[in-house]
Amino acid sequence: MSKEFDMELAELWEACSDKLRNKIVLVNRLEELLVAHGITEKSTILDVAGGFGFPSIDLARRGYQIVYSDGSPGMLQKAIQNADSVQGIGPLFSFQSIGYSFVPWQKYAEFYGSDVWDALICMGNSLPYAASWGQENPDLKKSRELIKETLNQFHRMLTKNGILYVDKQPEAQDQAVEEVGEVEVDGKKLFMTCSFDNDKVNRIRNLTFITRDLKTGQEKQYPSHGYLLLEDELIPLLHEVGFKDVQKHVLEGEIYEGFIAKK
Repeated sequence: MSKEFDMELAELWEACSDKLRNKIVLVNRLEELLVAHGITEKSTILDVAGGFGFPSIDLARRGYQIVYSDGSPGMLQKAIQNADSVQGIGPLFSFQSIGYSFVPWQKYAEFYGSDVWDALICMGNSLPYAASWGQENPDLKKSRELIKETLNQFHRMLTKNGILYVDKQPEAQDQAVEEVGEVEVDGKKLFMTCSFDNDKVNRIRNLTFITRDLKTGQEKQYPSHGYLLLEDELIPLLHEVGFKDVQKHVLEGEIYEGFIAKK
């Protein structure tokens, strides 16, 4: 994936997220969930798929010790821009770029350390793309293997009784076309649509962002193909790598379905 295309995807995902998720309500519910599981401002939190900076920036502003990571240079760049535009974050908020070829998800524990994090957050349906983000024809068998290894790394990184919050696409979603509506990206006014096609037989998730420039009428498509991770695999995988007390927990304001698990 080119750097330019990666940055475009980051911009579009933020625009889409701002329209489809109620981020104010969502971060409130997420904080309540963390507090209910003993996470305080003194706890250490790692956002392993920080995207454009949500919810890392929001939690950092509330005083939580949180570190951001993301394997996409475009997402990282966008997150830094967003953090720079916010006042009052303070010194506890930091960024780490996790490059695909340098520190893949499967080596997180080696990079960040084992038994050191009180909570890990993996949001935005990121886990299924552990080995397929930006790839046109991902190896689905390899994707599943790397998803399992990534969960194993997450388990190693957590302290005793540490928690993982991870989400995925809605279980019942098959095919859908959602009109995001008018968005502004890089100074251009666009009409944006998201197209989903979840192939539950072959376990492939096809997602396409479609934009139409409201000034020129030019259309552009941004397709991505990832592993379709369903509950009948995710929950057993969480148990297999050592997690316990796995519970489904969908946060208000969210478009994805979350799960909370304890080490």
